[in-house]
Order: sequence, then C-alpha cells, then structure tokens
Amino acid sequence: MPRRYVHLSLEDRRKIARWHDARMPVHEIAARLGRKRCADHTVSA
Repeated sequence: MPRRYVHLSLEDRRKIARWHDARMPVHEIAARLGRKRCADHTVSA
C-alpha cells in the first residue's frame, strides 16, 4: 500500500529549527506539530 506523504510547510520548518536550537526533544517537537517523530527528525538533523 503506498504511503501518503505531506511536505512540511515553511512555517513548520522554521518552528522545527527554533525548537531544535532550543534543544527541545524530537518527540516534543512532533507532538507540537501533530506529526510522527520521523517527520521532523529528518528536518532537524
């Protein structure tokens, strides 16, 4: 079954960058965005 992929918006990417710089845990960032952990982990790496 094909996976559904939704791109992160520029606003979401900026939020992730700020939270990552503030050393927020990846699982917390994902919870705030309402996404699975792997979605923002690839962006913040």
